[in-house]
Amino acid sequence: MAAVLSGAIIFFLFFNKASQLLLEEPFRFNARWKEFHGSLEPVIESLMNDSYQILETHLTASHSDMLAGEMWKQVERRPFQNVAIIIPFRDRDEHLYKLLFLLLPLLKKQNLSFRVIVAEQRGSGMFNKGRLLNAAFDYARGNYRVDCVIFHDVDMLPEDDHIPYSCAKWPMHLGAYVNTFNYTLLYSILTGGVLALNSDQMEMVNGYSNEYWGWGGEDDDMGKRLLSKRLKLVRPDPLLARYTMFTHTKRYNQEPMYIRRVLTDTLLRMHSDGLNSKAWTITEVASTALFDRLLIELQRFITLDYIALGTDRHQLAHQASSTETTDNGLAFIPLTEHPEENKVVQKFPCNCNETRWVTVPFQEHLRKTTREMLNSVEFAVMLREELKTLLRHDCAKNALLQVFIEHGQHAQSCDH
Repeated sequence: MAAVLSGAIIFFLFFNKASQLLLEEPFRFNARWKEFHGSLEPVIESLMNDSYQILETHLTASHSDMLAGEMWKQVERRPFQNVAIIIPFRDRDEHLYKLLFLLLPLLKKQNLSFRVIVAEQRGSGMFNKGRLLNAAFDYARGNYRVDCVIFHDVDMLPEDDHIPYSCAKWPMHLGAYVNTFNYTLLYSILTGGVLALNSDQMEMVNGYSNEYWGWGGEDDDMGKRLLSKRLKLVRPDPLLARYTMFTHTKRYNQEPMYIRRVLTDTLLRMHSDGLNSKAWTITEVASTALFDRLLIELQRFITLDYIALGTDRHQLAHQASSTETTDNGLAFIPLTEHPEENKVVQKFPCNCNETRWVTVPFQEHLRKTTREMLNSVEFAVMLREELKTLLRHDCAKNALLQVFIEHGQHAQSCDH
């Protein structure tokens, strides 16, 4: 009798607690749902005004529950996913804080454990988004427990706080529908703007390519990598996942010929060009309550495969043209650290029947736009024996590539 009574008491207590949980959980969900505002367009209209400033001190005060060097999470709830938000960046503090003004409240409402990582390129050289994203991902997986990584352009403002900032079974392209393109999907392999990948997917494709300088190419390259691994690219409802881009963003496109050339060889390069290339050095980490700011120095390399020396239509020293690729798809030449002080003379076969001398004066201002960088490449010394092993055709293998670095001397003095 006592056993039956004790069993009845235990059942009653269990049933009572279960009933409370069933009632409380929907209530908690509904309460959280009410926190969402839906459309953020009224806020974006204010942010698009240049006179509207968001200060880091104000953001920090508004998010006093965030701590330096730690992932934010709700104390009372188990997080749905551990997410790293990676933002490639340089000289865009105004846009960064405006983005965070929208993004931080959105992330907190979605029951995530998250950390924002700002990947800042050091110096004034040409921007390389792919290398910054690879470096920041490498940092995130080494310093935080991360299930999901969202690569987020600094000029992309989410228009609705219901946009799911998390990872799914397949790679999720969140930034497909942008106001500047009338909210239409431009093409199927598009991954630019905002892309969510889990760590396994990022490692499966070896991250982003390191070979795209300036603006353009690296996102399409990523789309081809995902496709090659049979990773289906999914996108949220176009009526929900919409973004506004800062209208005064200036982007300098690369030579289209160069982009097409590199994109053609995506699948040949992807296993040797990416996360495992380590073409970067994180020189400084500044951790604040809002984000980790990485200062990243890029190892400046040019792939010989895509650059032939000669005179192009702009009368500059180099052009992206039809140089044959190497057996392994890559031929790296390191760039000099002090280009403005040096002069390089190169002897290179533009084709199997012709050899040209090219003199390249190194000037800092020539590196300020993508086109100028492609047409004024700073080469440093590499032994011709090393190059001969990289070049495929017999006529190229037997050609002599002589590189001289001299201070203030004429090219003719190097002709020997």
